[in-house]
Amino acid sequence: MKKILSLVVLVAAFTSCEQNVQFNNPSLQGEKNYGLWRAADAHATIGADGSVTIEGITVDEQVILRTSSFQNGTYPLGTTNQSNRASFISTMNGMEDIYTTGVFSGPASKIALENGGTGYTNSTSVFTSGGSGTGLQVAIQTTAGVVTTVAIHLRGTGYVPGDIVTIVGGDNQAKFRVVNVQGSDGEIKIESIQDGTITGSFKFNAKNDNDSIVNYQKGVFYRIPIY
Repeated sequence: MKKILSLVVLVAAFTSCEQNVQFNNPSLQGEKNYGLWRAADAHATIGADGSVTIEGITVDEQVILRTSSFQNGTYPLGTTNQSNRASFISTMNGMEDIYTTGVFSGPASKIALENGGTGYTNSTSVFTSGGSGTGLQVAIQTTAGVVTTVAIHLRGTGYVPGDIVTIVGGDNQAKFRVVNVQGSDGEIKIESIQDGTITGSFKFNAKNDNDSIVNYQKGVFYRIPIY
């Protein structure tokens, strides 16, 4: 009985969310600094190079999402590939304040293994060397001494996207790349383009010139018209 009741509640919650999105059709919304933000108007364009720009606006705020391609997939933000980026622009009180997922320095947010090296052993905390920053430690998993998985244990500080960092130990040849850093990270996910509209999701942290950060979570763009 309890299992049946739980299933009914889950289905009801899903239906409620689905109806809410359909009611706001089209819709671009998310949690800005943990409060609901919803665009009054939204549209998208596809460039001659296949890039996508999605814009959502209110009276004095604007969210701009850009991806290098219109193909379905996930596009990381705050990387060296600035064809994928998000911006938030506020014009409150007549002053323009621009936040972007540019190439900034900071604690590592996402990393990607480049070389597995040899002679390593599994560990939850391994020191690193190289790159622009200091203090980054990682957890590693290995197979026959080769690093196969790497995850952040301590984020360190002062790193920049594209940094190549060495995992200390073994033959000192295991390396990973810093994809992006905290305060300028996130992703845009394109899920479908059909009937002249685009649908997907997004989340990001973006910085302004004063190093202030705006945070967007649980972002959704739903059936945004493509002009």
